[in-house]
Amino acid sequence: MPERRKATTKYTLVQHSGSTSHAEFRHAVEVLSVSTLTEQDKIEKVGGLLFESWEEADNREYEENYPPGVTGLYPRVPGTFRTDLKIDGFNLYIPAAKNDTEGQ
Repeated sequence: MPERRKATTKYTLVQHSGSTSHAEFRHAVEVLSVSTLTEQDKIEKVGGLLFESWEEADNREYEENYPPGVTGLYPRVPGTFRTDLKIDGFNLYIPAAKNDTEGQ
């Protein structure tokens, strides 16, 4: 009999919670915890990011919000948001493929 996976809290990136009230955060991400295996599986299936620690997710949040070429205060992630897959009500972030961001 296969061993059942145990749910552990992981972290992902979603569209910034301020994006609905502040246009300058429409292209920003923030960290969100994900506790259920069902949500974690959905995130992995569509190409979202999952991190084992909050610190790892927080570091990637900054890298995504301020990629090379982005200057100033307002973030601009190179990836996209899945409006059809919400995690706790937030649009899931899908990072750009590495070759999609080269030369920007």
